[in-house]
Amino acid sequence: MTTAPVMTVTDELLAELIEITSQDQDDILHAKAGSMLAIYSELRRLRAENAELKRDAARLEWLIADQAIIYEQNGSISPVVYSISWPTDCCVQKEWYKTAREAIDSAMSAA
Repeated sequence: MTTAPVMTVTDELLAELIEITSQDQDDILHAKAGSMLAIYSELRRLRAENAELKRDAARLEWLIADQAIIYEQNGSISPVVYSISWPTDCCVQKEWYKTAREAIDSAMSAA
């Protein structure tokens, strides 16, 4: 399975973190607050992105294992909506959802 590349902490931030942690404890305590905040913020963002990618991977694996298909319906005056179908079982999700992810999540929780 091929996954999209995941952003990592930039080399610049990583080098700064290594430099800060290689110093003695007093220097670490006096490290620039802005630099530490930037590193912390980047790590939080990456963790959130990684969690969402894991949820997407779980959705994909579920679709494959369940042999399900995402249907998209676009009415001429209504917004695009999504539903799940299982062609091998001749079953269709009765509800329509605003996003494909919502449709998948609903079907996964009902399974």
